[in-house]
Amino acid sequence: MKTTKSRVRKLARISVNKLSDYLISTAHSRKTIIKDQKHPKPFKTAYYQPAENTIINYFVSGGRNNSIIDTEIKHLRSLRNLSDYQKKRNDSNILALKNFSNTIDEIINLEDYSITRGNTDVEKLEIAGVKISVRPEVILTSKSTNHDDIGVIKLFFSKNNPLDEEMGDYITTITHQWVKNNLKIQKCNTPNELTFVLDVFNGKIFTTPKAFKQRLKDVKAACEEINIMWPHM
Repeated sequence: MKTTKSRVRKLARISVNKLSDYLISTAHSRKTIIKDQKHPKPFKTAYYQPAENTIINYFVSGGRNNSIIDTEIKHLRSLRNLSDYQKKRNDSNILALKNFSNTIDEIINLEDYSITRGNTDVEKLEIAGVKISVRPEVILTSKSTNHDDIGVIKLFFSKNNPLDEEMGDYITTITHQWVKNNLKIQKCNTPNELTFVLDVFNGKIFTTPKAFKQRLKDVKAACEEINIMWPHM
């Protein structure tokens, strides 16, 4: 019987969500996270891709057209002849969109922002030899007469594990550092308050914490640890 060899990443890399999870995990869980990142499972279509694409389209359209959300919910409900897995995935995406729709008005005022879709093929953030995949879904530019403020919205999907303050702080810290490294251009600012992480299911928004510098020190120490452990996993 033919078996498929799992991929092995020679160089240390990790996603922003997994790194944030690593930062609040036990020693045993940390080893498991590194092992899973070094030996990733075969790629599957993102579980929440329908909801993610719809929410991005909503923001890019200006954040006012609720029919974009409603139309996708109706489309997903209309799908037939689904496998058990597909039905479960479909139901989860519908729930994500309904939760988002119920909290839209309380999330972010987008009137002063120019909004574009984030590029999935972007440079990773490198800290202490570890490459971190961040890939914010939405880019925000707030224009004034003297300068532009640049920020992002990063979407977080987890039906059963809502973001707590600590993990939310780490995701926003890492995402904000990515913004500073990758989006800052001449005469542009990258204010802390313009980096958003949106917990879609929980309807909660996180911004860069006041203790950004301390959180970033924690991230650097974690990356140093990952880089040391990587060859042995």
